[in-house]
Amino acid sequence: MELLRTELVLDTSRRHVGALSQSPDAAEIANYLAQIAAITFYAEVEEKVRKIISDRLAAPGDGRLAYFLFKNKEGMIKRVSKADLVETLVQFGADCRDELNRRFDEAEITKYSNVISGRHRTSHGPGAEITLEEVHEAKAVAERLLDSISEIIHTPGPVEVPA
Repeated sequence: MELLRTELVLDTSRRHVGALSQSPDAAEIANYLAQIAAITFYAEVEEKVRKIISDRLAAPGDGRLAYFLFKNKEGMIKRVSKADLVETLVQFGADCRDELNRRFDEAEITKYSNVISGRHRTSHGPGAEITLEEVHEAKAVAERLLDSISEIIHTPGPVEVPA
């Protein structure tokens, strides 16, 4: 699942930073652009997770039930850290967590998590020291993560009704 807005921001940012290579402000401007890219990245991942979950809830064909479930879990869907995504996945079955964890190694999750943290520090704090390359690497992980979430929750699983 491609993060096209994030890719556009990254491409445009790289082009502008490249044009500033002789400027003493190039590194500072690159950091500002990376922070903007991290914010775009977060928003786009959040949007994609929301769509994946919404599509899955609508799959059985009962629009009223899908609407009810979505409205009751909507707050959970607005968070995109790895832990939050796992918490959302577990709502579809305990085995979903294990399947997601099996698909990613710690280094990949660290790349993703660092940009999510950088976005948080940018939006709610003093800013973050992140690079365009870090956002680019996190984007690749996020695209696989989104595809994995979609595949996992669309795969029929055991019927587990909590007692």
